[in-house]
Amino acid sequence: MCVKSGTILRKGRARIARKSARLLGSSPTVVFLGKRGVGKSSTLNALFGLTLDSDAAKECTTTPKAVGVKAAHGRRLRAVDMPGIAANLETAERYRRPYEYWMARADVVVWLTQADVRSYTQDQKFFRSFGPLLARDAQVVVAVSKFDTQDPAVGVAGGGLDEALHAEKLRDVRDQLTPYVPPGRTVRLVPYSAVRRWNLDRLAAALTEADSGETPGAPARSTPDPAPDKPTSSPAPKTPHTPGTEVTPR
Repeated sequence: MCVKSGTILRKGRARIARKSARLLGSSPTVVFLGKRGVGKSSTLNALFGLTLDSDAAKECTTTPKAVGVKAAHGRRLRAVDMPGIAANLETAERYRRPYEYWMARADVVVWLTQADVRSYTQDQKFFRSFGPLLARDAQVVVAVSKFDTQDPAVGVAGGGLDEALHAEKLRDVRDQLTPYVPPGRTVRLVPYSAVRRWNLDRLAAALTEADSGETPGAPARSTPDPAPDKPTSSPAPKTPHTPGTEVTPR
């Protein structure tokens, strides 16, 4: 009971903090989450021209890192790079307080998953275990990376995209995750490739769109983002920078 009461109290404080930030015109908070090694830091670097440490062989992000960035249409955001979900959620419990802290303060949560896998068990566990920590009006974007592994034309100038393949993969991700999304929550799926810089502009736009065309509180569903007619890319800012770190409860 004490743990539950403490969680409710913290969520209440976070809700007040978010309302105050909005009244003061503060930048929206976008929290990036995903399994360990899924490419959160690489995606943030590609989207915003950052220089976050990234390594395919070992975990680089062990504490949350928050940084101010410029997104689509010149809007400012506070992007938060979170430690990856470990191989099992029992091990990841040491990160529960930081997850709880930031998810309760997020205007948008971006969950990263991959197009080159068939098992979404860890993604399902995340939404089932941590979904209730989301602020009531927070938006959820599921960013499906590594689409270049599914379609050789992704990111290639003049290449013809296999839209049927894209739609099939997004439908599979949607079907895998929808039953585990908290009731009343809407989710938007966005395919992309950080390596080939494909569809990054669409992902960046999803972070700043107020409700992604959905209505908060509507029945939970996942809506695939249609494949574009041609590959798109987003050039990195000319002056990369290393972010500072905000203090997060342990």
